[in-house]
Amino acid sequence: MGRGALVRVRVTTPMLRSASPRTVLLFTPLHPSNLFHRSLSHRRSTLSLPPNAWDSHMHITDPTNFPISASATYAPHAAPLTQALRNASRLNLPNLVFVQPSTYGTNNACLLAALDRIGPDHGRGVVAFDPTKTNITTLRQWHARGVRGVRINLKSAKQEMAPSALTQLLRSYADAIRPLRTWALELFVDMAVAGQLEGMVPELGGVKLVLAHLGSPEELKMPLSDMRGWDALLRMMRDGGVYVKVSGP
Repeated sequence: MGRGALVRVRVTTPMLRSASPRTVLLFTPLHPSNLFHRSLSHRRSTLSLPPNAWDSHMHITDPTNFPISASATYAPHAAPLTQALRNASRLNLPNLVFVQPSTYGTNNACLLAALDRIGPDHGRGVVAFDPTKTNITTLRQWHARGVRGVRINLKSAKQEMAPSALTQLLRSYADAIRPLRTWALELFVDMAVAGQLEGMVPELGGVKLVLAHLGSPEELKMPLSDMRGWDALLRMMRDGGVYVKVSGP
């Protein structure tokens, strides 16, 4: 698993805890729009995966049926659910975790439609929302449809925050999802921010923190301790409430 093998990897994440205890989570960097641009294009995958494996990070983008946000910083390739399901079938992946892409902002319609299509037995969702504008009733409705987490994406927007502002932001999201008990807070920021995050974990009040994309290093360096934030990331991983998602950087 490359550099992913250097951090603690758990067989499941908080957002999947209500699934079968035999569930195995597959962390994959593959994206539905380019999944078969290699040798898998014309043959069924020969990968040997455990039964009931999960793809933990899948973006669905369907500009035809769900227009991209006017605030999007780039134009994504189309990656509709039909294509994702074909690819998942080739890989023998019956279960998918849909993660809200930055190009849809806080409009989760595309993600929720995908969840409704495959059902909560085979799907989970990580949404994006404004905690000051989204009430617990809406969150519970999303929960019933399979949502188990919220994503805070600062990296795609190249957004930097002062430590105090970041602490307040994380606390507001943690307060919003804590009543749901099984939801996780997924954070996409540069690994260099890990030093700031260390002291913020206790502020989450028991809400699980998932650091996306291998902790998102700026670049791979050897020794790994030369990467900004690496040592802080390792210290954070000693906390039972902090996870690193081994998906594409």
